[in-house]
Amino acid sequence: MSNSYLNRARPAPMPQSRYLVGLLLMCGVVGCNQQAEQGKFPSRPVKLVVPFGAGGGTDTYARIFERAIADNDLMDQPLVVINIGGAGATIGSRRVKDAEPDGYTMLILHEAILTAPQYGIVNYGPEAFEPIAGTGEQGMVIAVSEDSPYETLNDLMNAARDSPNSLAFGVNLGAMTHFAGLGLEQEVEGARFQFVQLGGGASRFESLDGKHTDVSGFSLEEFVRFQPAGLRGLAFIGDERHAALPDIPTAREQGIPLSMVNTFYWWVPKGTPQDRIDVLANMLEEAINTDYVRERMAEIHTESIFLQGDELHERLAKGTQQYATIMPREIQTLPNFGMLAALATGLLFVGVIIDHVRRNRTPAEPPSTEDLEAAEFTDRNGLAAACVLTVVVYVTLLSLQFVDFRMATTLCVLLLGGTLSHDRLAKALIYLIPLSLMMGFGLHALFTQVFSIDLP
Repeated sequence: MSNSYLNRARPAPMPQSRYLVGLLLMCGVVGCNQQAEQGKFPSRPVKLVVPFGAGGGTDTYARIFERAIADNDLMDQPLVVINIGGAGATIGSRRVKDAEPDGYTMLILHEAILTAPQYGIVNYGPEAFEPIAGTGEQGMVIAVSEDSPYETLNDLMNAARDSPNSLAFGVNLGAMTHFAGLGLEQEVEGARFQFVQLGGGASRFESLDGKHTDVSGFSLEEFVRFQPAGLRGLAFIGDERHAALPDIPTAREQGIPLSMVNTFYWWVPKGTPQDRIDVLANMLEEAINTDYVRERMAEIHTESIFLQGDELHERLAKGTQQYATIMPREIQTLPNFGMLAALATGLLFVGVIIDHVRRNRTPAEPPSTEDLEAAEFTDRNGLAAACVLTVVVYVTLLSLQFVDFRMATTLCVLLLGGTLSHDRLAKALIYLIPLSLMMGFGLHALFTQVFSIDLP
């Protein structure tokens, strides 16, 4: 085969001008993005993370504000609600805690932000965020299915005392429903529930309706919404009966001095500039004063308040002190399968390195034709295994939120390209580096700014 044929078959190198144009375009995108960030706030959609599934009380409340802000043009950019439920609201709250402190990622979370650190499922609380405002209060109802044998709260607590751990209490572990159950246990000596992690109000109602659990706690809005479908309220956990539920006595009336209120708080990551916090606070204050929000707040039986500044910090301190007096007990939870997967992947990677070093130290005889063919086949398998391993590590790191999406994607593309380039790595790097940067930062900008998709 002639050299001229080989030269014709080899693909022509990318012209230097195209490479320079690619770099200039990437720099231009980054520059435009920086200028937009430094301009008027907000210059792109603001994400509001609801750390519960759709259909619950917090989700309903958040979407009331979402519509009021859109209908009344209270912000130049849309407010986009994103549901990130799970683990007692801590998955969503951690996502916001670790987000860029630029005002474009908000969190709406009630008393769970105070109770979760008390329970020990997270090592952070309100101090890890910047509070924007408190905008509403709801009471809680302890409820059972309408065909339950328990007619009063005392009936329920007597059963929990006489047969400890026999009653399944549906909760969101570490959230207010869980602490309401713990508070009831603490007020009635010997009473014990079997707490079952279910998540938001819709999931807890489905579990009661399906006879999978015996009792649960619901916000006032949730209870009024689900009551016609088969709920019986045993007690209102407040200082006095609520006007919307005049026939449901308080826990105090039944000899159990437990009172809790659920306040909706709005948060941004720690370090968010105060001027941007003020913009968001003013937007919320304008929204809560619209006719639509007032009417909807009345419909869901939520008291309209607006807390900011010292008054807001005092309310948070008072709530933290109250929940600190309720001592949670240890509950068996499932292993952290994500961490186990990461550990197994790491051990596999170490094993591959050790095997590679061992093989290189072993003297080898001149290879035969069969050996060369087997080596080529093994080399291909090795490349495939390395690519799979890289992707597994990439997905694991993202799922555990150990690495930022931009950095993880950049490194993943760079490693995959370098693995496939093999002995041409030095020449390939001139294309791999800008390509990996464009994939990491370009996809992040596309998903977060165009599609408003939340990323680690």
